[in-house]
This record gives sequence, C-alpha cells and structure tokens, in this order.
Amino acid sequence: LCTRSEVLRDSEKAFQFPPRSVSSLEELQEDIEEYKSCYAVFERFDSKVKVHSGVLWESIDIEQLRVIGEESRRDCKSNIIETPKTSELIISIEKSITLFEETLDLFCTLKSPAMRPRHWEELAR
Repeated sequence: LCTRSEVLRDSEKAFQFPPRSVSSLEELQEDIEEYKSCYAVFERFDSKVKVHSGVLWESIDIEQLRVIGEESRRDCKSNIIETPKTSELIISIEKSITLFEETLDLFCTLKSPAMRPRHWEELAR
C-alpha cells in the first residue's frame, strides 16, 4: 500500500495533477498494524497450545497449561491496544483463552486418580 501511494504521488507530480488524498490508504495501513498485534498475540497462544496437543493423556501437565492461559491473558492485555476496530478481535481472543482455561478444569477432573475404567465406559456411552 505504501509503495502504491508513493507511485501515485510521483505520477501526480510528473503530470502536474493536484495531489489526491491517500488518507484511506494510510488509515488502512494503520488498521493493518493494529490487527497485526492482535494476530501476533493469538498466534503465540495458539502455538503454545499446539505444542501440548500431541502429549499423551497421562503426561498432561495441568499446571503448565494453566500457566499458558495466564501468560496469554497477560500478553493480550499488555500487547494489544484496544481501539474500536480491534475490540471485537480482543473479545474473541479473550473468549478463546477463557474456553481453554475452562477446559483445563474438565481435564483435571478426567485425569483424577479416582477415574476408573467403569467411569470411562460410562462416558463413552
């Protein structure tokens, strides 16, 4: 976008046209920068979760997963500037983190030593 607006300005100068406003391009560039910060936060969260997706059930470390949730929530608060355009994205990222954290409570229950084969059979039905 920046290159395109520079070419436009150069062409206007060369042909002595009055300069046109490229504020919409500049606004779009600003929006992209805001969205990049949201995407980066979600990418970091998603990559941390994916690292653990291949872990065997018996090896899952619930506390380590809780730390991922807490770190991701802090990352969201400290690295994204809330604007009217990013507020929906922020809400969506926070919902993803909350859902992840709520799932950990279920994992904790299912990983409990009190779970017996009969309980798993009941859940399978």
